Amino acid sequence: MPAPGVMITQLNQTNDPMKLVADWPIFPVMVESMLFCEYWKLKLEHRADKGLACQAMYTALMIFYCIKYWSSKRRASGILSVSICLYILCSICWVFDCWMLWNALVRILPSRPLSDEDGLRAHEALQESDGNVRFARNACELTVFVLADTISLWRAYVLYSRPRLLKILFSIMLIVYIVLFSLDLILRDVLFLKSPPAFAVRFSHLDSGLYVLALGELAGSWAAFTQVLATVMIAKKALLHRREVQDLLPVHRSSADSLRATAVLYIVLETGITYTIIFISYILLTAGVFGISGGIWADFLMCQISGICPMLVVVVVSLRTSILEQNAMNALANTTGSLHVFVDGDVEDRR
Repeated sequence: MPAPGVMITQLNQTNDPMKLVADWPIFPVMVESMLFCEYWKLKLEHRADKGLACQAMYTALMIFYCIKYWSSKRRASGILSVSICLYILCSICWVFDCWMLWNALVRILPSRPLSDEDGLRAHEALQESDGNVRFARNACELTVFVLADTISLWRAYVLYSRPRLLKILFSIMLIVYIVLFSLDLILRDVLFLKSPPAFAVRFSHLDSGLYVLALGELAGSWAAFTQVLATVMIAKKALLHRREVQDLLPVHRSSADSLRATAVLYIVLETGITYTIIFISYILLTAGVFGISGGIWADFLMCQISGICPMLVVVVVSLRTSILEQNAMNALANTTGSLHVFVDGDVEDRR
């Protein structure tokens, strides 16, 4: 154990790096871990009893989720597949973030104070040590974004009865989406590697890095445009469906099917609008519009939010439809009873 004077000197030397690490990985990773636990809470509420706590191992919870899926009569294999893929990718990102936090606190800061002979600053040492992990983490994060936006486009495509023209348009948009994110990963994120390829280094030096910045902004803008387009199309369909229901059926005679369809549309629309606003905010934050700290927080949290949203829609829809079905059945029973009373009274009057 070092002497008290030596310890105070080391603390003074690492004061700024500790603040850097606190602003960079510590608090964002803590919030990310909370979102990660909330993700499993949503999965349990969808397939299991609400009384179960999400304190067990993630592997055991995943096995439990699969068992509940196979025991269910109504199986949605697409939901299960997407949930598993998103969960695995979000798990990898979370593990990488926790590893980078451990690496910063246990390995980098104690071994490289500001007075070190090599002159490396704390954040430079962190980038040098975490480069390969950060690149892999960004690759998983971009894949999560692609899956989340694909789900949004798929919902809009299904709501419009799957027309061929819309299928071609969305396919082209997804291809451009994947190409832009792949270029962003190959030409920009690859610079995090300890030994980046020469072509990426040369590209990063063009016009003082302007092309690299433009590529990242273009990829983010295209992703935001994809979300906005899907949300606008879903909103238009929801408004048209609402008008049709109001024109064909009075409010007090709406059937359970119409109530269920309207509720599902509104839930998808509300979650789509919320996610679109969050994603646009993420693009602005990572671009540095609101400072460096905001971009760091957004980078840590957005991956988990993108993974949670598809499962959140499924959970909310399942809960809302069951409540609406009960209310509709009660209203239908009351209406049927009133009709019986009216008919019986009319028959008695005629007698």
